[in-house]
Amino acid sequence: RTKGVGGFVFGLLVFPQGTKSAPEHARKNRPARDSDRDGDKKDDAAKEEEEKAAAVAAVKEKKETRWISAFVEARPSEDYPPHWYFEDVQFLVSLINFEDLKKSIVKHDKHTFSPVESSDGKAIDRGWHDFVHCDEATLRNNGFVDPKDDTVCFRASVYLAGGAMKVSPKTKSRYTSLSKIELTGPYEKVPNFLSSLVQLWYHIGHFRAVVYGAASVADAAGKASSGGAGAGG
Repeated sequence: RTKGVGGFVFGLLVFPQGTKSAPEHARKNRPARDSDRDGDKKDDAAKEEEEKAAAVAAVKEKKETRWISAFVEARPSEDYPPHWYFEDVQFLVSLINFEDLKKSIVKHDKHTFSPVESSDGKAIDRGWHDFVHCDEATLRNNGFVDPKDDTVCFRASVYLAGGAMKVSPKTKSRYTSLSKIELTGPYEKVPNFLSSLVQLWYHIGHFRAVVYGAASVADAAGKASSGGAGAGG
């Protein structure tokens, strides 16, 4: 089911078993302080054994830990223009507590929603891989499971802090000097793909040399004709 706010259409994605990229919050062992290194060898051996045991427990915890993941996803309609994006959308996701609403788990964030992922963080969805620990007994005992139908309830809401939909400008050509070629006279009906063809040729060194050489010859010829006219006067 989708909702719309100010033209922004979104839905809520919930993964009861988490996602493959969900972070695993394992406790890491801190390095020993310098004062601890001055202890007896027996103490060091005991600490090493404790560290190994802790590492084994952490690995076991990694394998057994599961998370419920929740994301807000933009659901663009057919009338969305290309390269659309909603900037700085504030959103929150809640896991409702049926015994006491004040104990509901609420997480919020800000994100720029866009159909294409980019290096500046834009993406079509945003949320948490580790929204809540997937422990049925804990969820049930703490009031997060509805006793009527044995379900949990997630809710999402958004606020368009960055305003209405925006459209990214079209990507400019890297070869701006050759992006437009104006033809006049008998060449006006030359196909439009000539500009692209010239840009391809421009990668060839010999072609560039010919272009620059022709320009130099034309300049020299112009100067010569000007000089000749002056002499004749």
